[in-house]
Amino acid sequence: MLADEDSFLFEGGNSTECDQFIRYVRMQALRSGKAHDKDWAANFAAACLGGEALRWYLTLDEQTQDDWKELQKVLVQRFSSAKPLASIVPSPAAAVPAPVPSYVARIKLATDSPNTSAYISRYHNSNGSLRPCKTAKDALWVRLATFSPFSRFRCLNAQTPSGTNDWLGVHFHDVSTMDEGNIAHANFTPMSYALDGSLRHPTSFSGPAQTAIWAVKPTQEVNINWDVDGMPYDLSTVAIHWKWLAICISVDYEAFTKHYGAKDYTKARMVLERVEI
Repeated sequence: MLADEDSFLFEGGNSTECDQFIRYVRMQALRSGKAHDKDWAANFAAACLGGEALRWYLTLDEQTQDDWKELQKVLVQRFSSAKPLASIVPSPAAAVPAPVPSYVARIKLATDSPNTSAYISRYHNSNGSLRPCKTAKDALWVRLATFSPFSRFRCLNAQTPSGTNDWLGVHFHDVSTMDEGNIAHANFTPMSYALDGSLRHPTSFSGPAQTAIWAVKPTQEVNINWDVDGMPYDLSTVAIHWKWLAICISVDYEAFTKHYGAKDYTKARMVLERVEI
């Protein structure tokens, strides 16, 4: 049993996600023998907040922050009017598939040749990005969390600096547009949220970083939905460079590999592979 498998981050969202968060806090209080301790529950709930929800929480008065009964009321008031994802996605083609039940898994990098398949590794390069590996024993373990408009993968065994290894994210080196022909690219890296809601990560790239980007199809194939001003872009094809031990996510795979040398890269798609523990 992994110690942190039940924890998750609540950043806001719609009324359903808010209800899930409140139920989660109540269940944790019950399991901890703190069902009637409103101070404990309030402090635990605060530790699970990030992003928009955390920034909103910091505007509340101290009495509300410290009283779980009152905090539940304002949480419902604040997030019950939020629109669900289906109402803000511009078209059915852009909608996120329903997430599969949560379990521990590796992310396999499947290629057209079964002899060259790989995994996202739990080990990182000198720049903080996660490298590819050829064996399952070195693979990163993740668990799907669904408490945000797009899902997150919680990292369970990432060997990156403490305080930056909670969630699997994507960090661009530099990107200005998502237009076809753009050679901008990103890498996988574990990330965590600071108390002010900002992302912390071991990479020092200048581009944007996101964690709430994952969707899993019924076939277990994994998609990356990169959000730009509410518009999701599919960045699900990755490029493996074995000499540099790099996994690159590009805006335009063909343009990227042509620019940097197509023969040096192996094209792959991501597939969840269940870990039996």
